[in-house]
Amino acid sequence: MTDEKLNPLLDQFKQRMKIYHSAEDKNLSRILTASQKRVTDITGIASNAGDDVYDELVLERARYAYNDQVEFFDTNFLDDLLSASLISYEPGMMKMNRPEFEYKAPPVRTNQLNTPVRFFRTVKNAGPEPGRGQTEQIFECLGLVYDPSTKDRTVLTTHESKYGATVKIRDTFGEFDPTTKDTVVIDDHRYLDTTGQPIVWDVIQVAPDLENNQLVKVVLGVTK
Repeated sequence: MTDEKLNPLLDQFKQRMKIYHSAEDKNLSRILTASQKRVTDITGIASNAGDDVYDELVLERARYAYNDQVEFFDTNFLDDLLSASLISYEPGMMKMNRPEFEYKAPPVRTNQLNTPVRFFRTVKNAGPEPGRGQTEQIFECLGLVYDPSTKDRTVLTTHESKYGATVKIRDTFGEFDPTTKDTVVIDDHRYLDTTGQPIVWDVIQVAPDLENNQLVKVVLGVTK
């Protein structure tokens, strides 16, 4: 049986995503190939055309797919896809073969918000004894937890975080607003430390989710 041929954009994608191992090479290659097919279907540009704009779109769609956000790619890159499609247009092509776009707000998929997330905050000592106060759990919810995007990794690097995670939670519209003074525990076996205890994450950044205004994005890091 012959080895599976890896996608020619694999090294470039791994460099962009700061992936330094080869354990995921076959999966990443499949993601890139699927992204090439999708971008080719939309723009009409062949995967072997050597087009820099095409390759950039493929890499970006693969990034979305790798972070389990692929359903947002077409909407977020609508202008770029249309521009590439028009550039590759050849007279005589049937209109029915060209892509048609209609903006649709990304849905809130409840089944994606399935990981328990707990927020903690240090409460000032109300008694006469001096001290910093106690750390108390202030909120608990289900969230979508995934590896940080390239943009989130830049934020984590700025804060000298050793490693990080990104979580999306429903916007409570005032009931609870996470802050960078909070800490977070993700109740999932994949987020345990070397002793088997839950990692205590610092909140590095809180931002509205530009892809869905019903969600809030929280970037988490470990800085100690």
